[in-house]
Amino acid sequence: MRNTKKTLAMVLCMVIVMAMGVPAWAIDSPQTVSQTPSTVYVNGTATQFEAYLIGGNNFFKLRDLAYALNGSNKQFSVGYDNVTRAITLTSGQPYVPEGGEMVKGDGTQKIAVLNAGINIAKDGAPVEITAYLIGGNNFMRLRDVMKLLDIGVGYDNETRNITLDTLISYTEDSGQTVTPPPTTPMPPVEDNLLQFSGTGDKVISGISPSFPLRKK
Repeated sequence: MRNTKKTLAMVLCMVIVMAMGVPAWAIDSPQTVSQTPSTVYVNGTATQFEAYLIGGNNFFKLRDLAYALNGSNKQFSVGYDNVTRAITLTSGQPYVPEGGEMVKGDGTQKIAVLNAGINIAKDGAPVEITAYLIGGNNFMRLRDVMKLLDIGVGYDNETRNITLDTLISYTEDSGQTVTPPPTTPMPPVEDNLLQFSGTGDKVISGISPSFPLRKK
């Protein structure tokens, strides 16, 4: 009976994820991830990010991207709507740093958990972005964000360099993804101890994910 209940629960989770439009490569269970080996060039300038490879895709903190693009023709602000409880992106607005942006990762492997319930709006309209919770922060798929902002993304297979160019429009990739480095197993974590707040990236632990907190 116990095994039957567990199987039914797993099937139900898969149905919910599929109904929400989560990509097939996005794994719902906790997984071990490593930092991306790529060098990122923003309008030709080498920029260091804390970013992770998940399912062959690169994931970045939204506020880091806003910070790096600040002052460009594709700059955007990041906020929080207390009414809709959504993280908000506003095109053309300067980003106001809150502190903690562009902090380098420590290079160690981390546990990533799919944040399928994240609520994001761009210029007042709800949008879909694949996000994972890693080390207490929301990391969002780079191409999802760049597509929303219409920023060109490039990838060099030989050097593994990633380029972001605000002077060209976004185009879909050819389907090729980045090959992640080998990982080693880490202890599992409890999904129900993760909760995202209204800060855009930060996550508070120890609270049920059903009740988002308002930003103070």
